[in-house]
Amino acid sequence: MERFCRFSEQIAMTDSTDSPVDPQNPNQISISGAEEIPPEVLKAAAKKQSKRAPEKAKSAESRPASRPLPTKRLVKKKNPPAQKVSSPAPPKTKPARPQLGQSQSRPLVITENYRPPVDSTDLDPVSTEPEQNSESESVHIWQSKKTRRNSSGFIASLAFHLLIFIALALWFFAPREKSKGVLSIQSEPNDTPQIEKSPFDDIQVDIQTDPNENKVDVDVKDINNDLANEEIANEKSEKNEKSSKEPWKFQTMPMEISNVGMTRPNGGGLEGRTQSNRSSKVGTGGPTEASELAVEEGLRWLSLHQYENGAWKFNHRKAPQCDGRCRTPGSHGSTTGATGLAIMAFIGAGYTHQEGPYQKQVGRALEYLVSRIRESRYGGDLSEGTMYAHAIATIALCESYAMTKDQKLLGPAKLSVQYIISAQSKGGGWRYVPGQTGDITVTTWQIQALKSAEMAGIEVPKETWTKTRAFLDSMQNPSGFFGYEKPEDGNSTCTAIGMLARMYTGWHREHDMFAPGHSLVKKSGVSKSNLYHNYYATQALFHYNHPKSWPEWNQQMRDYLVETQDQKGHQKGSWYFRNKYGDEGGRHFNTCMAIMILEVYYRYMPLYDAEKFQLEK
Repeated sequence: MERFCRFSEQIAMTDSTDSPVDPQNPNQISISGAEEIPPEVLKAAAKKQSKRAPEKAKSAESRPASRPLPTKRLVKKKNPPAQKVSSPAPPKTKPARPQLGQSQSRPLVITENYRPPVDSTDLDPVSTEPEQNSESESVHIWQSKKTRRNSSGFIASLAFHLLIFIALALWFFAPREKSKGVLSIQSEPNDTPQIEKSPFDDIQVDIQTDPNENKVDVDVKDINNDLANEEIANEKSEKNEKSSKEPWKFQTMPMEISNVGMTRPNGGGLEGRTQSNRSSKVGTGGPTEASELAVEEGLRWLSLHQYENGAWKFNHRKAPQCDGRCRTPGSHGSTTGATGLAIMAFIGAGYTHQEGPYQKQVGRALEYLVSRIRESRYGGDLSEGTMYAHAIATIALCESYAMTKDQKLLGPAKLSVQYIISAQSKGGGWRYVPGQTGDITVTTWQIQALKSAEMAGIEVPKETWTKTRAFLDSMQNPSGFFGYEKPEDGNSTCTAIGMLARMYTGWHREHDMFAPGHSLVKKSGVSKSNLYHNYYATQALFHYNHPKSWPEWNQQMRDYLVETQDQKGHQKGSWYFRNKYGDEGGRHFNTCMAIMILEVYYRYMPLYDAEKFQLEK
């Protein structure tokens, strides 16, 4: 305002004429000797000045002249602003512009309602009152652009946070898939262990059975109690009372029988693995002092070839205490299989991770097995590429738990058992990988593992045993011999394996199909190189317990192993026989199998009661 007054005085000094007020426009002013101020500037200034408080006007008048004026609040106008006059200029004559007159006495005429104009830089661009001029339109456009910019940012932020909220909500409320195929055992002794649904829902076996065929259930007493035979007085009454019977801790599956009162398997427990029982067996037609010493020497050799992580390997030469001093290593790469075999040999003699001179070695080995479990919805995988190894490792875990009741082993044992149940093929057997059509050797290893699970109190589904028996039926030819993948390929080794599988799945001793198999195995004799054959033949003949064939076999087998045990250097206490299995498993495999053959007298209790055995005709 002060600048404007000085500007008006300068113009008044250069012109002596007087500019009277137009009577038709009382709000208009005239400055002589200068161009007229645009009406829109005057109008905006008057309107703005009327809104401001007197204090605002007073503050604006007292502002120093040297202070820079704000530039952010300038408003771009469509109409050109009034020309700035920096110095007095001579009056210009414009024909097109009407003259309002001249005045001699006063340089500036102001009407009654006039307010001093305010510099355009003081105009407030946020005025929201509608104006019918170019300045109001400019202010409105400027406001709209700013509002749009603020609104677009707000919308983008809102959308981004809304998407995050929706994603978190979907994740939080998404249904979780429950783990499948895990065995669960009730702690109460009167409760039957429950098993969840197998993940192989699409695998079904159609088994044809005779509806008139009699079936009975046989229960096995607790492994810590003395075993006794249970006689069935009336098969029909037992079948009728089946639904009201108390659940058993150990229970075998329904089996086919041809006659009532036959001797059925009710033994096979682990309670014979004590030092007192081992000593009592010496000199009674079972072990000898030499064979027991061979067992101890073999276990000592195993203890010297354990790796630092607790594992055993078929390639024993890299064990720290061996350092290549022992020859004939194996080529198979499964560490769970090699470790499981060693544990089976130690606990077969009664040496667990809680009792005996090899507690440290057995404990480290069990820890290694547990660390190698690969848990999935099918159970706990210990196979490392082959179901042979998985079954062996499962036997080691289940029997270690059954002997010690160490709760740290129960969970891993259940997981490994569930994996076997899940891996059963459609035909009821097992082979190298889960679901593959089975063969007699891999299947029998799984059967032994499932029986060890039952000894440990882990329930096996009836469906699993039913499918297993159906597979054994498909592998046995009418002559009573078993083949490897088909019945017509029957041989003595597969027949010995099949006989043991039949015993574990419930065949009574007097079954007609046992006799031809027994004759074939007895005739084949002790193998001089194939310990795999000798391992199964020894068990089958031991449980069959023929009064003539078993003593003959036992003497030959026992004495042969005592004679062939290595007695020199760092290999002392080990065995090695060159053949297919010896080349793959090496000295470690041969040593473990030989030890378990010599432990057959107490490693498992006899499956049948010898007093009821009748000589075959």
